[in-house]
Amino acid sequence: MFKLNINMTPIDGHTMAEVEWDVEVFTELGHKSQTVKKADAFKIDDDNYIIPVDSSICGAGRYYVTLTAKIPDTAFDSGFRTERRTMFTGVTIDAR
Repeated sequence: MFKLNINMTPIDGHTMAEVEWDVEVFTELGHKSQTVKKADAFKIDDDNYIIPVDSSICGAGRYYVTLTAKIPDTAFDSGFRTERRTMFTGVTIDAR
């Protein structure tokens, strides 16, 4: 188990604290993933949250995250648009 700091530059002026979001954690092999919802994260400030990552779920490899945020937008029928960002976390778990 380890922790990751997840942050988002404000999108259209909205911080992470103001929008609904979740994070999918996976390795480059992508066989298994873990999803962490905003409600399960620890808030540091409006744009930084700490999420717990269970490496026994995803296994060994280079760890990536996909942040999915629902941004308020009146141009969409639902009132929200979905923004996704995928990035390498800088964490690699060795198989040994």
